[in-house]
Amino acid sequence: MVSTIDINKFYADFMASLPTDTSVFDDAIKKQTEINEKYYDLFLKVAENSASVSYKWASDTITKMQEAPKYDGDPSGYAKSLGDFVSAQADVTTENLATYAEIAKKAQMDSVSLFLSSAKEVQKETAAAVKKAANDINPAKKKAST
Repeated sequence: MVSTIDINKFYADFMASLPTDTSVFDDAIKKQTEINEKYYDLFLKVAENSASVSYKWASDTITKMQEAPKYDGDPSGYAKSLGDFVSAQADVTTENLATYAEIAKKAQMDSVSLFLSSAKEVQKETAAAVKKAANDINPAKKKAST
């Protein structure tokens, strides 16, 4: 009589028989998580700063709009006060856009710095791993050639 093979047990036994060091994967995941956390912190700080500028800008604009003069029958006075309001808003807009530009510039510099430090760390780790692999292979190579 023919019995069926339990394919799950077969694959579990097969994978268990392979010599696999999963610490490499664990280390890679841990390091990638650390890098991601640094980027998340950077991005959240940028979002917080940007939202703060937007909130202040909107609040100030609403306050100034409430204080804007009402029409009192004098068209020239109304036009002048309205022109002053628009001129003041143009100045505030310029200041706020400059603030956004500074936030973006700092974020870009921090991001590049983080990227370079991460790349440098990966480069060091890769060089160490290659050196270790070369040192591990050389004795085996000599042993095999004798």
